[in-house]
Amino acid sequence: MSEIGTKPSGMHPRIKNDTWNACRSSTQFAVAAQKETEDVMKQPQTIVIAGGDLRQVYAAQALAQQTEHRIEIIGVPQKMLSPLQTAHAELPDALEADVLVLPIPAVDTAGNVPAPLSASSLELEELLRHMRVGGLILGGGAIPPLRLIQEKRLEYCNYLRQETLSIANAVPTAEGALQMIMEKTVQTIAGSRVLVLGYGRIGKVLAAQLHALGAAVTVAARRETDRVWAELAGCSAKCMQSALANLSAYDVILNTAPVLLLDREVLQTVREDALVIDLASRPGGVDFAAAEALGKQVVWALSLPPSGTG
Repeated sequence: MSEIGTKPSGMHPRIKNDTWNACRSSTQFAVAAQKETEDVMKQPQTIVIAGGDLRQVYAAQALAQQTEHRIEIIGVPQKMLSPLQTAHAELPDALEADVLVLPIPAVDTAGNVPAPLSASSLELEELLRHMRVGGLILGGGAIPPLRLIQEKRLEYCNYLRQETLSIANAVPTAEGALQMIMEKTVQTIAGSRVLVLGYGRIGKVLAAQLHALGAAVTVAARRETDRVWAELAGCSAKCMQSALANLSAYDVILNTAPVLLLDREVLQTVREDALVIDLASRPGGVDFAAAEALGKQVVWALSLPPSGTG
């Protein structure tokens, strides 16, 4: 799936500062800079919040409180919204949106907009039919190059391209992983032997949180500099090849690298009582078919933080 129309630094001129700040503060959707064009903001804008998890709910609430624009919501249960907000099962035929706010990820493997709080996913093409010409789409990750995007001259801003957001988003991702460990293992995190594969944004935050909770953390990283930083942070460190040679020593294995690292051969060394969590984006880093055949406990946590309400 190719990414199209990614907005470079700067702000779409149809959105006022308060609108963007509401999105940024409530969902951490951020861009490097904002560009204001006041003369096109004389009329309120129509913003559609579509699908997603609690982050979308918070975005809708913040936007409704802080802006004069019209906020329409689809793919979220009514009970999760304020009494002044209305959730649509489908958008009214006559509605035309200036801005479409998609979740993280913006689309699933079928090209639909995920709506885990609703009964079903949303069709991206149907949402695009309600966009005005020259409108703006905000979303996390790539979206398919649909015909309507070109015909309506829509711009797409992938806010996962913003480094500030990616760093901030590593915190709830890591905390979601900690919750999953506590739910799916019978022992405490303190004293557990944990392997973190990769030492990027999520790997750094995750290793630090696990170390703070008393886990014996080993970081596997390709770059020597990353291994040195991990050791300075109180973790053990190994090169990736050495770490993958035998995983039998670990109670929990967390992958953050979006490349296949845990293939059948490597998975055979994982203990049956160990937990493997894949936090990597598609295509992930685990051979799930092999893991299932081998009876390994593996979870692909693609969309942490959790999408539920609990």
